[in-house]
Amino acid sequence: MPFCGNCGASLEEGKKFCGACGTPVDDEPIVETEPAAEAENQPEKPVFEPAEEAEATGTYSAQDIEQNKVMAALANVPFLFWLPLVTCKDSKFAKDNANQGLVYLIGYVANWLIFSLIVPAILALVIRLLISVDFLVGLLTVISVLVSIISWVIGLVLFAAVVVSFIFAITATGTEAKEIPVIGKLLKKVKIIK
Repeated sequence: MPFCGNCGASLEEGKKFCGACGTPVDDEPIVETEPAAEAENQPEKPVFEPAEEAEATGTYSAQDIEQNKVMAALANVPFLFWLPLVTCKDSKFAKDNANQGLVYLIGYVANWLIFSLIVPAILALVIRLLISVDFLVGLLTVISVLVSIISWVIGLVLFAAVVVSFIFAITATGTEAKEIPVIGKLLKKVKIIK
């Protein structure tokens, strides 16, 4: 009978991950036979990592990732963040990705409010007040163009973050999802969906 090289649990035929610890199974698992009397006296090992332990270590069960990676990936699309909350409520992996999607949605809305409504309205008001001073009107026009460029850059950065998060979720394997470069630590700190 094959056993996991990491935790010693018996391995099911054809599985890619150990059911007890989530370690990827090599092509050549450790094969040993366990004495029948010793096997009967040992308590059965849990198939999945307990939720509290997974939450404390920041890992997910291999089964959680494999079963919910599509919903988790779709949750990173800002307006689809709610999908895992409806389809796979018990998945920590999907909920964490839904949280990221909600953060991205808030980022898009804040970008739109600030750079498409508030700042242009303030600049238009200032331009109307200073209509007689040509130099300041020209300067404020340049500032409004820069504000538009900043808005586009922020939008592109958010789009890139969504794409990277989607890719990281859909390609996740094992028990630990890869952390998103640059913004990964920030996203872990912002917990809106728990």
